[in-house]
Amino acid sequence: MGYNCILAMHKRVLILITALLIPLTAETQESRPLIGLNPLKSQGLNSEETRFLESLIQLYTSNEGRVVYSSTVTPDYFLSTSVSKERSGYIFTLEILDTRMKETSRFTSVHRTSGDLALKLRSIIENSFRERFQVSEGNSVSVKAEKIVESSIAGTWRGEPGIEMIRLMEGGSGTAFFSSGVKMDLRYTIENDILVVTQTSPNTESFYHHLPQGTARQLSARAAPMRWELVLHSGGSRLKGTKISTEVKIEGNTVSGYYSEAKNSNWIKVNR
Repeated sequence: MGYNCILAMHKRVLILITALLIPLTAETQESRPLIGLNPLKSQGLNSEETRFLESLIQLYTSNEGRVVYSSTVTPDYFLSTSVSKERSGYIFTLEILDTRMKETSRFTSVHRTSGDLALKLRSIIENSFRERFQVSEGNSVSVKAEKIVESSIAGTWRGEPGIEMIRLMEGGSGTAFFSSGVKMDLRYTIENDILVVTQTSPNTESFYHHLPQGTARQLSARAAPMRWELVLHSGGSRLKGTKISTEVKIEGNTVSGYYSEAKNSNWIKVNR
């Protein structure tokens, strides 16, 4: 999508936003969840692209609940978004904090252009909240798990934050290529249609490049191998589950401890 097309779409979206911000009836408003919307964090985008995407996020989030920016009442959810321009494309990450369950869900997708991301934002936000509501009601996301065989998961996957791509090969081996430029060797097993992927490479601070160098070095010396437990769904095009990794606790500028954390993980297959 060309830059002029993006600007034209931006103007149309702003007109839509104005129309949709007409107050709803009190009864309808009261039945909708409160959503605290944090500003979009962007890296590698110009200011016009950032404003455009942020206006879309506001628009589509308002379809899911009452958007608030400051309130004396704690919102039911906090929505945070970020987008960065990487070699592989535009990496979009959306996080939903459920203030009642004290749980955070993360959804990541990769797009060729900012225009492609703009066109898909509505479905991304709708699907993210739909899955988050399922978590709130049943404490687990309900997806129709499919039969896993090596041939069905062999290929290239994307969507893991900080990782450019993951390649899984038949025979139980795989490789993760990090945004920092390093790669991690993997082994996987299939247990009752659950794909268990485990780090086999020795730890290196480059696996934790989102942290300061000294902190990353300390964590790499203490961290257990990363592990993913995933189920296959959506016709074999997606893997969904949990990533278990060691995290670091920092107080002031000092590492004060380490702990294991499980996070939502979503992989999208980019070839078959």
